[in-house]
Amino acid sequence: MAQELNPKSLYKMDASADPRRVGEILFPYEFCLSLDDRQIEIGRFSIGMLGVIRLIGQPPRGTILSIGALCEASKDSQIIVGGEHRNESLVNFTYASIGAFFTFFDDNVNNPALEPVGMPTTIGDNVVISSRATILDGSFVGAGSILAANAVVTSKCDAFSIYGGVPAKKIRNRFSPERLNIYQRLDLASVRAHCLPKVARLAAQLDQDSDAGELWSNIERMARRPKIFADASRDSDGKIAIKSITKYAIGDETLSDAIKVRLDEYFAQALQRSPIFQWSPDIFYALGIE
Repeated sequence: MAQELNPKSLYKMDASADPRRVGEILFPYEFCLSLDDRQIEIGRFSIGMLGVIRLIGQPPRGTILSIGALCEASKDSQIIVGGEHRNESLVNFTYASIGAFFTFFDDNVNNPALEPVGMPTTIGDNVVISSRATILDGSFVGAGSILAANAVVTSKCDAFSIYGGVPAKKIRNRFSPERLNIYQRLDLASVRAHCLPKVARLAAQLDQDSDAGELWSNIERMARRPKIFADASRDSDGKIAIKSITKYAIGDETLSDAIKVRLDEYFAQALQRSPIFQWSPDIFYALGIE
């Protein structure tokens, strides 16, 4: 019999064999990452995303990338943000990037006609980005879609579809109408973290056409989802990393300084890669914040 998670408990965990495991403290929460005047939003339990985002140039200010909940990216896939050019332009390079000396002699070096441009990129909930797949700047990937290995997304992918090829084209629907109805009833993005094992068992029973009425009734959902705001940095290759957490919210409510202190102590374990750490499936819920 599987052990049931207590949503109000803190569990002592050991990451000494694999220090990356302590990073799982961050998985159950939505993130808003700030890079100067630009934001990247990542949903709950979206795994492997930070490592595959590549930021090129200086995209427009505002939200440049939005990723839904429960997405998964292969470590050799890519999400390209920024770096697009106006294809109708006669000249499609920014010569200031060739060498800094040119900037001393041209007052128009920042001429918008020569600057890379960018459009927001959106990825819905429960999207799978397979090995060596690439999502280009300004693309839209609908919820529940799967991008096959080596696919290159250049524009829009419909929801609940499988796409492949260069550029990516729709291969088929992901679900039958009956299974799509079940998926939408699950409302995965709002399921409380301690109920995820129940969702896995429910899916297994439904796949076998078994009665799962009791499991349906035991899956709890959140009215308001917790969110973490953090400052981020990028390295010379455009890879993104979290620098520091700045504030917390639940729904549209920003949490008080007193609560922030307690949450800071908890999440510091992940940022400092503590080998022995306290873990909760939802620290907000454990602290009575819902």
